[in-house]
Amino acid sequence: MFGFRSDGRKIKNVPAFFKVIPSIMLTRNDSQVYFKQDIVLNAMDEYISKKSEEGIKISYMDIIYATVVRIIAERPSLNRFAMNR
Repeated sequence: MFGFRSDGRKIKNVPAFFKVIPSIMLTRNDSQVYFKQDIVLNAMDEYISKKSEEGIKISYMDIIYATVVRIIAERPSLNRFAMNR
């Protein structure tokens, strides 16, 4: 009964570092990280042009969405939330 949530499950073997983080970063804004990074997308541009030659219209966002879905499916432990610290 106690500690049960329908939208998640309790992880018992969490490293100490991850146990401390919710106490340091109390609000959602504390845990946000902003940085700028330039990424070369030559391979992605080639893939998009190759697919357009085949008659398939694809955009950068289509590839990003597919990547996010694949990451969440292959690594479900990345999709975590903390409850009550």
